[in-house]
Amino acid sequence: LARNDWLEVYHAVLGVRIHFPHQHFDWLLPVADRMAVREWQVLVLLLVALGALVAAGWPRAPLLVNALALLWAVLFAFTFLIDATRFDNFKYLIVIHVVTLALTYTDTRARRAPHAVVWPQQVLFAIVHFYAALWKCGEHWWKYGTPLRHWVARRVHAADAILAATTTTT
Repeated sequence: LARNDWLEVYHAVLGVRIHFPHQHFDWLLPVADRMAVREWQVLVLLLVALGALVAAGWPRAPLLVNALALLWAVLFAFTFLIDATRFDNFKYLIVIHVVTLALTYTDTRARRAPHAVVWPQQVLFAIVHFYAALWKCGEHWWKYGTPLRHWVARRVHAADAILAATTTTT
C-alpha cells in the first residue's frame, strides 16, 4: 500500500474516513498517515490487551498497573484526536477518568477504593454531565420552555381524560 492508501482501506473496511484532527493536534496526522492497516489493528489489539490488564489489576504491582493505565489513556486519546469528525465528549471523559485513576489509585488489592480516589471521579463525572445537560437544553428549553410545555400539556390532557372518565361512571 502507498503512504495514504490506508485511509481508503480504513474507509472501505470500517466505513470511517479521517477528515481532520482536533484543533492543536494536527501534528498527529502525519503519524496517522504513516500507519498501515496492520498497525491500526495492532493498536486496537494493544488497547484491548492493556484495558484487560488494567481491569484485572495484573500484575499485582500497583505502579505498573498505573503506568499501563496511563499508556492506555495516551493510545486511546491518539485514536480520537486524529479525527474531529467523530467527536464524542465521553471519549474525553474516559481519558480524564483513566488518567485520574492512574495518578491516584495505587492499591489493587484493596476491597474498596479510598475516598481520595472516589471523590475526584465523582466530581469529574458531575461536571461533565452538568455541562452536557446545559448544552443539550438549547434555546427551546431556556427561552421558550417548549419541551416542558408539551410534556405538561400531555399530562394535563391525560389527567382531564381520567377525571372525565371517573366522574361520568359514578
